[in-house]
Amino acid sequence: MRTNKESPGNHIEESQKKARAFTELVAYIESGVEEGTFCFKFADLRHLFGQRLKEFGIDTEVNKVRFKEKILSYFHEAQAQSDGKNILLIVQQGMQQILKHALNTDYESDAMILAKAARIIRKDIFNSHGFRFSGSFPPGCQQESVPVNLKYLSSMLLNGPNLKDQDSTDSQACLTLSQMILFNCKKGGSNTGKSWHSLDPEPPLPLYVGINVHTQTRSKRLVTQICQFGLSVSYDPIIQVENQLATGVCQHIAEIGLVCPSQLSHGLFTIGALDNLDHNPSSTTATDSFHGTGISLFQFSSSSGGHQNQNVIQLPASSTAKISSYLLITLQYQQLYSLRLVSLSPSLLIALLRYLGI
Repeated sequence: MRTNKESPGNHIEESQKKARAFTELVAYIESGVEEGTFCFKFADLRHLFGQRLKEFGIDTEVNKVRFKEKILSYFHEAQAQSDGKNILLIVQQGMQQILKHALNTDYESDAMILAKAARIIRKDIFNSHGFRFSGSFPPGCQQESVPVNLKYLSSMLLNGPNLKDQDSTDSQACLTLSQMILFNCKKGGSNTGKSWHSLDPEPPLPLYVGINVHTQTRSKRLVTQICQFGLSVSYDPIIQVENQLATGVCQHIAEIGLVCPSQLSHGLFTIGALDNLDHNPSSTTATDSFHGTGISLFQFSSSSGGHQNQNVIQLPASSTAKISSYLLITLQYQQLYSLRLVSLSPSLLIALLRYLGI
């Protein structure tokens, strides 16, 4: 029974999960009949069904009577009989031939079933809320960004419909396949054959892949190629996100009053290392030579805990957020060193932050 605190969206998702669990149970029974098993204990079937619901996060008691009636309403040729101790589902041997006959190829019927399945999945896709990147990829963002029925279809394609063959949780392969379908799905429009991707809703994985590839390679050509393969967002959104992150880091530095990587935590033993960075120092022109200083900070985790992470960097409302042209910052971290930066332009500050990996 649904309580007042449950939203209609949660109730629909729960109903979809229950339908998925029952369909997998039916596939399990049909698979057993095809292999020559014609007797099933209702208690075992109800246990399998209840266990699958728990894996979906639904902790509810399965009513024995309604469960038996639902099974019998699906298998018209089956009967419920008692052996004195257990209630059994008895399937007539003739049903084996019926199932084999149903598997005979009927291309038109198969096409109609596929078309109906596509309409159901596409309806859920375009009614989903997708994912909004706010500076990080929180745990569970992949699962929450994909409609339930799309994950169900992907799981059946990968593992089959049999309940016994299912994973207890959605595998990464299932989530990846679901997000790629969601990302490349379109309502209509041009049929030019060029790559087309949905902006709303947009799952987290294509954005993560694009940012990760660009961070590792700094290659626009490679990002464009994987975008054309339907695996990543395009180059421009990646640059926009990186600029927003850089702006967010600059605002964070201005708020706390010191420059330090956002990954550092308070309350951990920290050491630092400084060294020169020289490139082509014998050059006679400033454009070919570079002289700088590299700073590395190392933190040692503690099993006793007690450390505190910095606030998560939030993306600014606009990527054109203004930063003071002249920023005076004193870098003091764990009393290791003190560094004063005077008259630092925004572009140079952003370049410095990217170089330090902040």
